[in-house]
Amino acid sequence: MYYPAEKMFAPDVFAVLDVESHDRERWLVDHEQRGLDWVLEILVSGSRKKDLDENVERYARLAIPEYFVFDRKRRAIRGFALVSGRYQPILAQAGRFASTILGLELEVVDGRLQFFQG
Repeated sequence: MYYPAEKMFAPDVFAVLDVESHDRERWLVDHEQRGLDWVLEILVSGSRKKDLDENVERYARLAIPEYFVFDRKRRAIRGFALVSGRYQPILAQAGRFASTILGLELEVVDGRLQFFQG
């Protein structure tokens, strides 16, 4: 990902809605005229501080509407929704975390992250 005046970064999974579908080697915000809509980081053995502190601050600053972190070791999900320029935690409902951006729910089932619709 290349945002103006930002160091390049590479989320594990991301979505940008309502854009033309074609192969890209990188996402250039200036060229695409669109930032990311949704990001998922998968915490395996990397830095918890980076994913749960630094990215929360950075992605909010970049106005990414939703950010999720799947902690494989702890079998847990954290979700954040952008509200007035700051991330607010998304609270689980019956064990599922709703993504209004994707229209899906995320849940850890038997240690695996799963997406549900409806």
